[in-house]
Amino acid sequence: MREVGKNDHADLWTALLYEKFGTDGSSQPPNDLITILSNYKGVSDYPAAIFVDELLAAFPEAAVILTVRSEDSWAKSMNQTIVHYLDHRVIDETTPMAVMARTYSKFCWDNDFKKNGLALFRRHNEQVRLATKERKFLESMVNPSKAWSACLAFCLAVPGSATYDREGQRVGYNPLITEWNGPDSNMTATMDLVDASYVSLFQERRHIDVTAWAGVVSAGGQIIIAANAGIGIYQFIADIIKSKAEHNSCSMTIGTDGNGHVVEGYAYLATTSGHDCKTTAETKTILAAVKNCADWQHKHGAITGCCVLSHGGTWKGHLRLTSQPSKFPAHTVNCD
Repeated sequence: MREVGKNDHADLWTALLYEKFGTDGSSQPPNDLITILSNYKGVSDYPAAIFVDELLAAFPEAAVILTVRSEDSWAKSMNQTIVHYLDHRVIDETTPMAVMARTYSKFCWDNDFKKNGLALFRRHNEQVRLATKERKFLESMVNPSKAWSACLAFCLAVPGSATYDREGQRVGYNPLITEWNGPDSNMTATMDLVDASYVSLFQERRHIDVTAWAGVVSAGGQIIIAANAGIGIYQFIADIIKSKAEHNSCSMTIGTDGNGHVVEGYAYLATTSGHDCKTTAETKTILAAVKNCADWQHKHGAITGCCVLSHGGTWKGHLRLTSQPSKFPAHTVNCD
């Protein structure tokens, strides 16, 4: 649910709800699920859980986990969260999140959770069980202490990729290393600071073999934004990288840019072991690399991070990003 608000997807989900149910409540297949979810490896929670058949059709190779609990505990959880929000906060609100919440309340339990909620719960679970008979499927009781083990057994997670050092307030991980401009190119994405609310992604496991560490601080979920949400910011940064290459500039450029909701800081520096600071990469190729790096950092809860681009063995572009430029200036981000 938090991803919906952070990425301004509420209006899109509301439109999909009306496409699915229609003004008369009849079922209609939505068209834009793939567009909304293109940058995600997995999905859970409302509103995505409403679109069981549509998700399975859009992602035919995806594995499915159905987490279940007792009816009483589910109803209690709903009444303390979504239903409480609907009853106390969104009657007159016109924000996209409030409009979306009222819309799925109408279509899913006819604005009467006490009367229709449990029927929805039973219907949803049975729908998932029936729809996943021909694909990879796991049904698991809700139990946080066993959730990671279940994912490992289901081959949805790889052990030994990260660790959380609680005493040292740091997380260990393996950087993203990938091509970005052909076989002689390399992009390395690293993190300097990670939000404390994301440390569950780095829980300590056996046989850990990590090559990098990032500090852990509390940031209230204010992390480097995903590529789609910050496309204007990352396009601006890509233009800067290309412009500095065209002007053979090896000086650092520092600044901030925003998308109307958040402001992100950046610092870019090109270095070379040759004669100039030029790259022949096209702007669109640079943008794709920057987006890939930002998405990876966003997924791991990075507050600050670095993207190092190289090709040809001489030129390197060092892009530092920060979600809190006033508190953690971009030029101070560790890029080693």
